[in-house]
Amino acid sequence: MDKEQRKTLATRGYLVEDMVGLRTVPKLTYYKPNGEALPNLPADPYHMKRYLDRGLTLRLPVNPVKTVGQPVGVTPLPLPSVGLPQDKIICETCGKEFKSKLGLIGHSRSHKKEK
Repeated sequence: MDKEQRKTLATRGYLVEDMVGLRTVPKLTYYKPNGEALPNLPADPYHMKRYLDRGLTLRLPVNPVKTVGQPVGVTPLPLPSVGLPQDKIICETCGKEFKSKLGLIGHSRSHKKEK
């Protein structure tokens, strides 16, 4: 809490005292093997051990490793099929055509309201 906040609270009759033993978690900047910085991560012993075991370092790597392709554990999203013929999405109630299933879902809600 800064001085202005303390002053404002004091003018309204509140007394603000620091709690002994209560600290904020220290923060550090860790670096990935490719040189990417990850700032403001916890620097307590538990988290520091976990980050260092995962291959992060506390100093910028001298020779950063170039990453090629997808990161490990990430599933690539399917690419939209541009220019390929797609199945027509048609409302079974009224026969209206839609470009996506999302449009049909929204449209089908309007049929429920009409009933």
